[in-house]
Amino acid sequence: MADLTVELPPGEPSKIDFDELTELTVKAAKKSLELLKGTPVGQRLYVIYRGTAKSIGGVWESLPDYQCQSVWDKIDKIWNNKEVIALMDYLWGHNAFKKKITGPSPDRSSWARFVFGDLIHMPLLTALERTAIENQTDEKAVSPWEISDSQLDNVIRDMIAVEKDSSIGTRFFKAICFLPGLSLPENGVTEFAQDIKVMKVPLRDRCIFLTGNNDLYSWDLFKAPFFHDHLLEIVILLPIDSTLPSKNIIGDKLDLLKWGLFTSSNSKTVPSEGPCLVLDRRGNVIFKFRRDVSDFHSSVALNEEQVGICRQLLKDFLESTKRSDGLQYALSHFGRSCLSNLNRDILLEAALGIDSLVSVRGGDSQYRFCLHGSAVLATIGDKSTFKDLKKLYDLRSTAAHGVTTEVASEKAFDARSKLAKIIRAVTRLVLDGKLADPTEGIAKAIEQYVIKHVSE
Repeated sequence: MADLTVELPPGEPSKIDFDELTELTVKAAKKSLELLKGTPVGQRLYVIYRGTAKSIGGVWESLPDYQCQSVWDKIDKIWNNKEVIALMDYLWGHNAFKKKITGPSPDRSSWARFVFGDLIHMPLLTALERTAIENQTDEKAVSPWEISDSQLDNVIRDMIAVEKDSSIGTRFFKAICFLPGLSLPENGVTEFAQDIKVMKVPLRDRCIFLTGNNDLYSWDLFKAPFFHDHLLEIVILLPIDSTLPSKNIIGDKLDLLKWGLFTSSNSKTVPSEGPCLVLDRRGNVIFKFRRDVSDFHSSVALNEEQVGICRQLLKDFLESTKRSDGLQYALSHFGRSCLSNLNRDILLEAALGIDSLVSVRGGDSQYRFCLHGSAVLATIGDKSTFKDLKKLYDLRSTAAHGVTTEVASEKAFDARSKLAKIIRAVTRLVLDGKLADPTEGIAKAIEQYVIKHVSE
């Protein structure tokens, strides 16, 4: 008999009460765990990280292995227990958790076995592993089938949240990145925007994180959580039928935060960034990328007042970009300037960013760069003159045309600082309604603004 492929349950989905679904799933998971206890398990070696105030190191430890044959055999006997049946009745009755099942005769029982794997078996394995890792991190004894109620509840809630996201047509992703050398006044979570926050991660939590992700960080990476405790978290919500979040989307958010931190701290150096991990709702790493390839990092510290200024800067920028996309283009140049290792490249990217905001194409671009740039800076009290901007423009020209490849660090840093300030000034001009029509181009609106104020 040929295999059939059938989508089950067969009817149209109806609305699910996700609180009730969570309660049923937790009950089914706890009952399954109760029936599994006492089943012999194997052993598996893990690198467990532990640390002190000065260092973090890994040691090999043996933990229970719940993937062995004896566990699978036991699951085959207990999976269809009373609490699991109640869960499956609820899902089947709502035509939820549809799956395409292939086999000689796909039916409700074969569907239920797959759903058990997704909603009960995998969360149990995850919670058991996390509990064992936490106990080993704390140098406590690890017993097979030991699990904390909170750990199991959290894992199941994350699993249900995926389905809840799907029901409203969205996919949830999270990008995380340690920020070396950053110092913030709050010890917990500092929220800078609705989807951007920085957490100060305690030593124990960093050790647990490294145990689960040790293959993603080399021991000699000086921008890894071995050495740093400030973690950036960016939340990305995408349509259900979209692909994975792009590096550009994440990079734009990173650039925005770094601009805010740099501008509000009045620092000469910009925040560094470590490798970026992109995770799904369950905490699985989807992919990893690294933009900042330097082995060194800078130090940037903010006090409470500066944190408040940074929040406002990000809020203003995001609001202004609804009216014009020119600011985002300039911010990208700021971001590349932050990632450049050569002073020449830092200066070139900064100058290009300034040029994109203040110079209309055609005519004397140097004159516009200097006049418009100094006029815009004056709106926020910066005293840079026409001559100051001309020196920067001349440096940019000689570097771009290969006359010289050497640029003094203070000149490069000053150029980046001027770009950051001009972005801030243009943001205010947009929000205060002082630019004629920024939707037709920021540079054109800036030119009209300067002409109007020079003639007054």
